Order: sequence, then C-alpha cells, then structure tokens
Amino acid sequence: MPPATNWSEKIAPDEEARFADLAQRLGALQKAQTHVSRGLHAKAHAGLIGRLQIPAELPAHLKQGLFARAGEHHAYVRFSNGSGARQHDREPDLRGLAIKVLGVDGQKALGTAHTQDFLFIDSPSVPFRTPEQFITFIEAAADRKKLLGRLVKQLGLGTTLGLMVRLLRTIRGKRSDVADLTYYGSAAIKFGPHAGRLAAFPVHAHGTETGPGSEPDYLGTRLRARVTKSALVYELKVQLFVDDASTSIEDSSRPWAAPFETVGRLKIDRQNPGSESGTMLQSMIEQLSFDPWHALIDHQPLGEVMRARKSAYFTSVTTRVASAEPDGSEWASFQDKP
Repeated sequence: MPPATNWSEKIAPDEEARFADLAQRLGALQKAQTHVSRGLHAKAHAGLIGRLQIPAELPAHLKQGLFARAGEHHAYVRFSNGSGARQHDREPDLRGLAIKVLGVDGQKALGTAHTQDFLFIDSPSVPFRTPEQFITFIEAAADRKKLLGRLVKQLGLGTTLGLMVRLLRTIRGKRSDVADLTYYGSAAIKFGPHAGRLAAFPVHAHGTETGPGSEPDYLGTRLRARVTKSALVYELKVQLFVDDASTSIEDSSRPWAAPFETVGRLKIDRQNPGSESGTMLQSMIEQLSFDPWHALIDHQPLGEVMRARKSAYFTSVTTRVASAEPDGSEWASFQDKP
C-alpha cells in the first residue's frame, strides 16, 4: 500500500491570537533571565559541524523535499538540555539535538534562506497536550516549591495529575552520555504529499561512561571528549502518517505507531571543539536560531504544537537578537588546521 496522503490539520479560528499571547508569555520568561538567551534549550553541550548524507537508493515515496536528490550537505549541529535554565546536567530534563542543513534550495515555509532545520528531543512524544499546558508549566516551574500548587490552580487536579505522569515518562535525569541517545522529532512535518515524524538513531560505537558525573557540565565535557577521538553517526529515519488514531497530526503527546524508514545519515566527523576553530564554531552556533519553520514547503511543520512554535520562536529569536541564517560561506573557517 502506498503511504497515506489524507492527513489534515485542525486549526481553531482563535489560534493566531492564542499563540501570540503564549509567545509573549514565553518572551517575558526569557527576559527575566539573568543573561537573556534562548527561551528553551538554553544550555548547549557542544556546537559541531556535520554532514547529512542522502542515499541514491531511496524508494520513490521517500524521495521528498530535501531527500529527493542523493548527495551530501554540510550541517551545523547543536546538542543541548531542554530547559530554559542552565541547571546541573544531573537534573531531570529533555535533551536536544538540532541540525541546520546548509545549501538547501527551494521554496521555504518561512523566509528565503538556503537552510533546513530539524529539531529533535530524546523522547518520541512531548508530555504536554496543548501549547497552553506547556507555557503554564514553564511559568509554574520558576519556583519548584510551588510548582504543583500553581499547576493545580491553573489546570485543575485531573489535568495536573495526567501531566505529571507524562512528565515522569519523558523527562529523565542522570543521563550518562547524550551522544548515545535516540532523538525524535516528536511533532509532525510535511514529507512531500505525506506527513511524517523524523528520528535520529545512533549507529556509532557507544561510549564507556555508565553513570552521571558530578560536575555541573559533565554531559558537554564527555561529548566534546568523544568527538575529539571518533566520529558520531546517526541514521535519520522517518515515520509516515497512517491514520489519525495511530499517527496523530495534532496531538504531539502521543507517540506514532508506524514503522521507521531510513532516509539519510548524519555524520559528525572527528573534530576538536577546544581548538581555535572549534571555539569559533561554538560561538557562532550559539548565535544562530534553530527553528522548525526554517524549512522547505515540502517539510513545513504540522500540528498545534508546531503552529504555536512559529510565534514562540520568532519572539525568542527577536528577544535575544539571534544571527541571520548562514549562507555556508563561513564553513571553511571552522575546519581544524593540520
């Protein structure tokens, strides 16, 4: 059977106003930080260079958008914690992988830059059923001692209990190594005429660390040490929409029940993040924005969470005055000298 193309979005008439209000609330939280940075995923573990390799032998239904033509693209890669706070790496949190692919031509969902961003977290779903739940949680978490009380007041007891159960399933602490996690694009995007969710599966040899470290930034220390010694490689796979029951477009709190199909490979070559060029790269990547709406029309974000991100990311980027999209001409300056 060919993959389904009868997916659809359900857009409420008041969405634009609701999402604008949520973006302002997120921006207020961002401005309240001691040092204004990203509203979320504020703490980076490493900024690295990579290559996205697209094979020639993909079946016809997978040759969509960026994956329509075999070849290789340069990419910037950022590993991070999910929180807007720069907390100890042992703390429960989502872990993120963001990829900015360079040299991507074609009509864009937003803007005209020659880039394509893919954003992943280490969970196949998010714990929040709506964008309102997410922002309410972030606001309440500003004072952890009052977190539950504030959530019950804002969301009600039943909704709060369900949210806390989902949080316990998806947000984990005491990670040993972020390089060996599987990362999921836990919300839908277009995949040509289809809809899909991407994921990145590690296929490199796993590291030897078996427990959390004691220093606040141990995940970054371990990641940078890993990539100094050997390459990291991830198979990029996609799940395609089947039906609303098993592959919901609108509800990102539900994992998709669909097979994974390989569409590419991300290779992060061995490099030295502590070198002069590595330090320059890290600084440049921290000034960039990674936004799912930096996308080809064929990979336009789908669903309520993604539509809410359009306003939220614009507010966040404006608040911290992020850099413009790179054109790739700077790539050569980040190569380690022999």
